[in-house]
Amino acid sequence: MSQLNVYFKKAKLHFSKEKKLNQSVEDEVIAKNVSRLVFLIPVVGVVNLAHIFYFIINFTPTTLLEEKWVTGIVSIHAVSAVIALVLSLALIHINKKKATPLCLKIIENFVAIFILMLGISLVSVDQYVTTNITPFLVVCTVLGLFIIKRPPATIIQYSIALVSFFVLMSIFQIEPAILATNQLNGITFVAIGLCISLLSWHSERSAILQQRKITEQQHKLEAIAYYDNLTGLINRWKWLQYVDVELDKNHFPGKESCILLLDIDFFKQVNDQYGHPIGDQVLKQLAHILKNEVGSQGDTARWGGEEFIILLPGVSLSKSIEIGEQIRQYIAKIPFYVENYQIHITISLGATLLEKHCDFMHAYKRADQALYMAKNNGRNRLEYVVNPA
Repeated sequence: MSQLNVYFKKAKLHFSKEKKLNQSVEDEVIAKNVSRLVFLIPVVGVVNLAHIFYFIINFTPTTLLEEKWVTGIVSIHAVSAVIALVLSLALIHINKKKATPLCLKIIENFVAIFILMLGISLVSVDQYVTTNITPFLVVCTVLGLFIIKRPPATIIQYSIALVSFFVLMSIFQIEPAILATNQLNGITFVAIGLCISLLSWHSERSAILQQRKITEQQHKLEAIAYYDNLTGLINRWKWLQYVDVELDKNHFPGKESCILLLDIDFFKQVNDQYGHPIGDQVLKQLAHILKNEVGSQGDTARWGGEEFIILLPGVSLSKSIEIGEQIRQYIAKIPFYVENYQIHITISLGATLLEKHCDFMHAYKRADQALYMAKNNGRNRLEYVVNPA
């Protein structure tokens, strides 16, 4: 009995895990279903029209049953063609705007019902003159391939399809032997459609989860390649990409950008007095302050060691100096709390224009020159250089 409980718990855990995985990908699968339906529904409409024209032009009923059959087939395809047209327009409209998952799910279920009822209606009317149930096989296959659903929803969908098929067969087919054969074939078709749907779901889910893993790995690699591991700021390589973009923009008339190069004053003393781990925490806190102070005005990177660099796109030199001074004054007055220590630091800054028609290194040399001037003039200050020395 205890072994049975163990198996029951394992099964419960497995199904719980499967349920969570299925729920996690459901919205993406529904979106893919709808994108497939954009192509499927117009095809259904074309097939409807082809059947209508064929029966009107090429087939002349010779009996009352045949006339009833043709009328029924043409009517069903006519109604289907109208619904297909409306659905096609709705799907095109939905694709143009960002529809909610609920809206997409409603469309998906409506189309599933529409295709299912189309197939069963055609099969039912066919029983007037033929034993053909091929349309039911077609809809079972189409539902499995084009409208992929979670396993519980799939089972419910095909159960409804089978019950509907059995009921309508018993109404429209009066020959017991043919009825039995058709119903058995109907069970086979439902089993085929169910298998296709379950396999499609598993394949789609695996593809989505695999893509998520790939995307996650790409983000990790990007973080390694473009972000500083200690501070979380972009590194110099990523920052230089932003500079290249800005240099291209600077060719436009009236466009001006600046850079600020800053360095922590006497940072070696912090490391010597408190230790490098404490110094690293100071760098992290400073990076956080810089990111918050600069905000959306620019891009802040760790240039190396205790040096940081800020790109201020579309900001004049006077405004850049103002921003730099605000940052300098703020850092000078606030303490950095690391473990049980209260540490005060100051920074020196060099500012310059990101000049038109020149590469970045010309601007960097001027910013470095300005930073050197700030340190020579007593530190905890900002200097700027407009033209090369």
